[in-house]
Amino acid sequence: DAWSLKLSAVAETLELWVEVQAMWKYVEAVYSSSDIAIQLPLAAKHFRELSKIWEELMTKALEARQIVQHCAGNDSLRSTLSHLLNQLSVCQRTIS
Repeated sequence: DAWSLKLSAVAETLELWVEVQAMWKYVEAVYSSSDIAIQLPLAAKHFRELSKIWEELMTKALEARQIVQHCAGNDSLRSTLSHLLNQLSVCQRTIS
């Protein structure tokens, strides 16, 4: 039924969200070092841009307060999360 589909979409979005959060947390710990900013200035700039998107996404989620309405059918949110996960993986490979 429609409710089950909606909840399934929310669950998939939240799983992606948790993946992005874990990746961001890991990469942020490395890129917050001033040494990385000096050694890899372009990568550090790229991470700062991604971090800004992540922070905006988190702010919007806080403002929404209704997780089902915020996540269900929100293709833009899922697209942003997928983009962040992909690009944070690039950041991680750069420092590996």
